[in-house]
Amino acid sequence: MTQIKGVLLAVNDLNASLLFYTELLGMEVVSYREGHVIFKEGLELYSLPRFSKLISKGETDMFFGSSQYALEFETIWFEKILLKANKEPFSNLEYRIFYDKGERNLILRDPDLNLIIIREKDDNTIKKYSDSEFEEDEDNSLIVQNTIVFEK
Repeated sequence: MTQIKGVLLAVNDLNASLLFYTELLGMEVVSYREGHVIFKEGLELYSLPRFSKLISKGETDMFFGSSQYALEFETIWFEKILLKANKEPFSNLEYRIFYDKGERNLILRDPDLNLIIIREKDDNTIKKYSDSEFEEDEDNSLIVQNTIVFEK
């Protein structure tokens, strides 16, 4: 799997986010310290109190659930993720499936309402693209693509 480069999310409920990213999306935790989780894939989660202290801002200065960006993933395990999304503890998760150029895409929100897009990959090897997108990876895990940021 390619590494996510510089993606850090501050979350309200670290345990709920940990469950979402490990159990639903299949990410692997490599470091777990009080209020801070690092995944093998490079994504980092900080609890809101810890992140607030880190950047010297009040917790009320941050907001969640923005549609200003999306985290995109690509996987051959699309069906597996879709099945998990319909079972406990994710059975109340709202999602939508849409098609883009014949490929299925799952759009949903994580526990902090961050927009997540999961694209279905149709083979075992991803073609090599620029660093801003994704690179070749021969394992069958989720492949993290670029984070899209929309400017106001």
